[in-house]
Amino acid sequence: MNTKSAFIAIIGRPNVGKSSIINALVAQKVAIVSDKPQTTRTRIMGVVTKEENQFVFVDTPGFHKPRNILGQNMIKAVGNGLSDVNAAMLVVEAAPKFSFDKDNLPAAELELINELKRRKLKAILVVNKIDLLDDKEALFEIITAYNKLYDFDSIIPVSAAKKDGINIILEECSKYLEESPHFFGSEDATDQSEKTMVAEII
Repeated sequence: MNTKSAFIAIIGRPNVGKSSIINALVAQKVAIVSDKPQTTRTRIMGVVTKEENQFVFVDTPGFHKPRNILGQNMIKAVGNGLSDVNAAMLVVEAAPKFSFDKDNLPAAELELINELKRRKLKAILVVNKIDLLDDKEALFEIITAYNKLYDFDSIIPVSAAKKDGINIILEECSKYLEESPHFFGSEDATDQSEKTMVAEII
């Protein structure tokens, strides 16, 4: 049996649901989820192994303008997360708590898109929190705005909270699989030790 692997970096602004998505993909809690911004401070890997295929999702801190040394280190972690991966997953949110302006997208997301262009990375766009959208037609406007900025391989509306669309993410990530040995055991869900995971939750 020829084994295949794919490393996918998950990037986005703070609190768009990156950790919730990685937990949904792995089907267990490997990344801390909180309403508090910048909860994820280091690079965390979530592993999904399905027979000969292994997906390694690299969760990164929320990208924002650094205001202190911690912020600078977190931004560095985002850059490291984009190194040596097969593709990236940009997560944005479709939530009513901000007024969507197609001509004035968040600066952090524009910077991340520029980084994708600079690295010439293959990428998919995941629009999270669609369950919070009252007007589903607004989703089309959101998708159109981001699609104009980058040639995403696919755009996937999801609700990580309701596990809606998570299987589609895995299906779309299959295109990035390459023949290689698996880097984790078939039962591994993360590269984090139990001690680290408990410390993160606490």
